[in-house]
Amino acid sequence: DHSAPPPSLAALQRAWNTDLSTITRPCSNCFQPDAKYRCSRCQLVRYCNVTCQVGYHPIHKLECIDAGQHQRYWGMFDGKKSE
Repeated sequence: DHSAPPPSLAALQRAWNTDLSTITRPCSNCFQPDAKYRCSRCQLVRYCNVTCQVGYHPIHKLECIDAGQHQRYWGMFDGKKSE
């Protein structure tokens, strides 16, 4: 089993009590700020490291959509819907 343990209650409480304007690119698994790595498919979800990516993968794989699909269908990156 390669999955990481879920975030601790303390980590969730820290994230909840943090001023969100000070967090840039939080990790989707552990909520630590300044996650350096992105999902290679959607480019939207970020991770601290491979352990966090593996731990969050069962959730993210259900919601992950290719970045090109985001742009084509929702105009997510330019604010316009593509024709």
